Amino acid sequence: MYGWLAFTVLAGVGFCVGAGIYVRDEVALDLHHRYAVGRVIDVHTSVRGPGSVRVSYLADGRQVEAWVEQPWFGRDADVDDEVRIEYLASDPTVARRAGAHDLVGVVVAVGVPPLVALAPALLRHRRHRA
Repeated sequence: MYGWLAFTVLAGVGFCVGAGIYVRDEVALDLHHRYAVGRVIDVHTSVRGPGSVRVSYLADGRQVEAWVEQPWFGRDADVDDEVRIEYLASDPTVARRAGAHDLVGVVVAVGVPPLVALAPALLRHRRHRA
């Protein structure tokens, strides 16, 4: 039993560290972003998600390229389209679509596994109360 407990704790800590690393850029963009209009120079489509585009734009007078996630719903950008983006002044290669908060995928990834894991216990508890 202690082995499963240790595994669960270590897996939970590892998952939280991974989620924290991913969320760090999103929070930094929420707090310290600048706007730019970039031109799409490459498109990467994905079967499992929205895909991404490589955007070239001017950040503080220099040309920068960054990968930006496509929207989950709506029109995808094509090569030579202009897209409005937000980027970090401290690291202009960290960017996202303007107004996008790409935490939807993280919320689903963080919320669904515990819900699936706890569903049988919650349903059993509910049946016993009735």
